[in-house]
Amino acid sequence: MLCECAEEEKKQREEEKAQFEGLCRLVKDILGDRVEKVVLGSRIVDSPCVLVTGEYGWSANMERIMKAQVRPVGTSLELCSVSRVLAVV
Repeated sequence: MLCECAEEEKKQREEEKAQFEGLCRLVKDILGDRVEKVVLGSRIVDSPCVLVTGEYGWSANMERIMKAQVRPVGTSLELCSVSRVLAVV
C-alpha cells in the first residue's frame, strides 16, 4: 500500500516537472547567471519560491564570512561566488 502511494506521488511529481519545464527555462533565461538553475520545489509551503544554495555550495553565512576576510589588493571575488538554485512551487 505504501509503495503504491509513493509510486503514484512520484509519477505525479514527474508529470508536474514536465508540465512546468518551460516556465523554469524561461525564468532561468531571465535571471541568467544569477542562478545556477530553476527547479520545482517539493518542500515549499509558505512562499511561492525559495532561493537556496547549490548542493556543494557555501551557505549564506559562510559566504558572508568569506567576503569579510581580508584579501590582497587586486584579488577578485570569484572564489566567493556562490551558485544558487531557485526553487518554485
